[in-house]
Amino acid sequence: LATTPHKEALVNARCGELWASLVPLDFDLTDWLTSFDRWWPSGTAAAISYRDRLVNGTSLAPSDLLI
Repeated sequence: LATTPHKEALVNARCGELWASLVPLDFDLTDWLTSFDRWWPSGTAAAISYRDRLVNGTSLAPSDLLI
């Protein structure tokens, strides 16, 4: 949370005097999935809930995230 909106945010939401910003991150998905699979192997609750979204994204658009 910050006191000003982030300039590169896809979405900014204000809550009182604070701002929450959805900011894109540049990262290596292959490296991240290697770690993810080590921490949450296939069949675990986290793997079932999150892995597909990490690989394929979600149906959400930034406008869906406005509060």
